[in-house]
Amino acid sequence: LAFAVMIILGGIKHVSRLGSIFLFVVLFVIFCMYVGCMSGPSGTAPAEYQVGMPHGDSRNLTWTGPSAKIFAENWASAWDAEQEAFPSDSTEYSFVNMMGLYFPSVTGIMAGANRSADLKDPATAIPVGTLFAQLS
Repeated sequence: LAFAVMIILGGIKHVSRLGSIFLFVVLFVIFCMYVGCMSGPSGTAPAEYQVGMPHGDSRNLTWTGPSAKIFAENWASAWDAEQEAFPSDSTEYSFVNMMGLYFPSVTGIMAGANRSADLKDPATAIPVGTLFAQLS
């Protein structure tokens, strides 16, 4: 985080230059996540796990490895399914809610940089706005 703050304080010129490097880091992490999902835990499948739930219960989970059956079962959306991770949360979710969460996370800093011509002092406003966005 300190490294990111130093880059941002250095100005949008440095953010733009390092944007491609950060993109490749993120793509590498995503690739590693897929490799981990496909290879699973070391040892033989299935792997059994016991996970504690917030309301005191526990749940047994099994990693069976990638299969077409499991993929087909998880393909459809389940917006109305009971949410067990946070039992006191009774929020109703929909595609619009999820898009409202996802869309801003992928638009990135460049969307703001592309509109920097509208700012009175872009060299000051962009780093300050980025820092406040991260802290809020």
